[in-house]
Amino acid sequence: MTSLYGAELAAGAWVERWKIESRAAQGGSSILYRARHTTSGQSAALKVLRAEYGFSASALRRFHQEAALLARVRHPHVVELYGSGELEDGRPWLAMAWVEGSTLAQWLEARGRLEAAEVLPLLEQLCGALEAVHAAGLVHRDLNARNVLVRRGSGPPQVVLVDFGIARSLEPLVGSPDTSTGRVLGTPLALAPEQIRGGTVDARTDLYALGVLLYQLLCGQPPFRSGDVAELMDQHLSAPVPPLAPLAPVPPAVEAVVRRCLEKLPEARFKSAGQVLEALREALQPAAHSVASSRAAALYLELVAAPGASFEALERLDVLWEQALRSLEAGGFSVKTQGAGMILATAPLPALPHPERLERTRLLALARKLGQGLEAARQGEALQVTLTLHVSQASGPELLSPARWALSGPGVHATEAAREGCEHGPDGS
Repeated sequence: MTSLYGAELAAGAWVERWKIESRAAQGGSSILYRARHTTSGQSAALKVLRAEYGFSASALRRFHQEAALLARVRHPHVVELYGSGELEDGRPWLAMAWVEGSTLAQWLEARGRLEAAEVLPLLEQLCGALEAVHAAGLVHRDLNARNVLVRRGSGPPQVVLVDFGIARSLEPLVGSPDTSTGRVLGTPLALAPEQIRGGTVDARTDLYALGVLLYQLLCGQPPFRSGDVAELMDQHLSAPVPPLAPLAPVPPAVEAVVRRCLEKLPEARFKSAGQVLEALREALQPAAHSVASSRAAALYLELVAAPGASFEALERLDVLWEQALRSLEAGGFSVKTQGAGMILATAPLPALPHPERLERTRLLALARKLGQGLEAARQGEALQVTLTLHVSQASGPELLSPARWALSGPGVHATEAAREGCEHGPDGS
């Protein structure tokens, strides 16, 4: 008997009416077993706190809280809780539905990246799961490709959201203190900026992680990667989202959805998983307009030195020039013309109205940030930065003729066509 119930449970050990069949996996503070119910024959994933954490108040609290939070959610794409309890030595356990299959990370590695249309069925399931989680007043806080399971089967892939180990209630549970310990909890590949900063988390925190996952499904890799955790966190905090186009032929409307999920500020993201799904569905609809009538954005930038500028000012101008080119490329622009103190770059816009407005909002914010960054980087030198963002028909002559629409005077400007229907734009509009 003793050999069955040591630090690890051996095959044949009993946990109430569950009989251990095998060890399935080991996490940081728990061990996962496959077990079978003695009466129903039902399989379960039985999670047990590791013996060395049995005296950790925080580990015990999080484990019990996981059971309490998971019991509040019922959805076909959220793992089902069968029951919970304690072993004779006091270690807590959870019995959850067993999902026969692999993690989404394993499935994606074996299959390769998905086309945009193939992503939609998976997002329908995941967004439904997140809507149920958020409706129950919870934030998952650790959505990533390893915490989504793909059921094995011959039909379309079916996914299940698992691992609520660091999930958090938006309203504190009765008798349960805040689980925050000053440590950053979560998977570094998918941490939202507010998690890294220790700020307030809510449903939009999970939407950032959903954006990371969506990028990974479409491109075969996450947007930010580094072997150094500190560098990876810094990328989440301040690095622009790498364009999807070099990695996958993604429609601009779909890329606009991904980028909005990955906004650094929560208020700039979608408000709910349902909104993400609605935007993705709209982005994947057949274009309502012909290619000839599609629109694009153009950004015209002038970087000039005052007459008689010093050698240091001219050197600083070269630095600003390279900074501007890098920022435009990272933001999804294609440089069409450069030279004689000017850069003209364009970016395609989605054909459908809602995704197009989302993309214009992003480009307005990018233009503002670029202009402010260049202004700060000139370090007082006698240099002038003038930037204008405009939108017109992609195929007409206007887009590549900045003399028709570029505004004069230093600063960041946007034409009415660029600002239309957007909440904020350069010039404070």
